[in-house]
Amino acid sequence: MARRNPSMTARPAIKTVHAPARPAPRRGRPTAARAAALEPLILDAARALFLSRGYANTSMDAVAARAAVSKGTVYARYPNKGELFRAVAEERLAAWAAVSTSSYPAENGLDIADSLLKRALGTLDIIRLPEVQAFDHMVLSEAKRFPELTRLFLELQHRSFTNVMAEEITLAGRGDGSPVADAYGVALVIATSLISWFRMESILGEVSREAGEQFAHRLVSLCLGGRHSW
Repeated sequence: MARRNPSMTARPAIKTVHAPARPAPRRGRPTAARAAALEPLILDAARALFLSRGYANTSMDAVAARAAVSKGTVYARYPNKGELFRAVAEERLAAWAAVSTSSYPAENGLDIADSLLKRALGTLDIIRLPEVQAFDHMVLSEAKRFPELTRLFLELQHRSFTNVMAEEITLAGRGDGSPVADAYGVALVIATSLISWFRMESILGEVSREAGEQFAHRLVSLCLGGRHSW
C-alpha cells in the first residue's frame, strides 16, 4: 500500500475573519455653538482677502479655504460675493463705531456745541484708523469696475457715522431746550464734510490729528452759525 506524502496532505482552509464595519459618522447639522463660531471665521477670512487681494481677485472658494470651511457653508450664509462684502462692511463699521463710542461716550448735560465737537472728533478717529483707510482705498480703486460696491460701502459708512451723530444732536437739543427738527440732516452735513475733507487731504500726505481737530472746530462753528435753521 502506497504511503501518503505528508506534503500532499490537504490542509484545512484558513478562514479570514473580518472585523465588523464601523458605522460611518453621522453628518448632521452643526451645533448652535459651532454655527455661531463659523460666522466670525468666514467674515474675518473675507475681510483679510478683500484687503490683501482686492474685491475682484477674491473668490468665494478662497474665502472658504482660508476660513477652513466648505464652500457650501459659505454659500449657505452668503449666496454671492456681494452679500458677503456687505456683511463684512456692516461688521467692521459696527466695530469701528464701538471704538469711537468708547473714546467719546455719550454724556448727558452737554450743550449742542460740545456735543457736535465731541462726535466730530470721534468720527475723525474712526476715519484715521489704518483699516478704515485700507477699506476706503480698496473700494475707491475698484469703483470703475464695481460701482455698486463703492456705492454700498459709502452708503453704509455715511449711515453709520451719521446715525450716531444724529442721536447725540437730538439729545443735546433737548437738553438745551431747543429741539432739533432735522438732526439727521445736520449730522449728514458734518459727517460728509469730515470724510470728504480727510480723503482730499490724505491724497497729499498723512493727515495729523492736530489738522483734523482744527478742521472739526471750524466745521462745527460754521454749522452752529446756522443753528436757527435746524
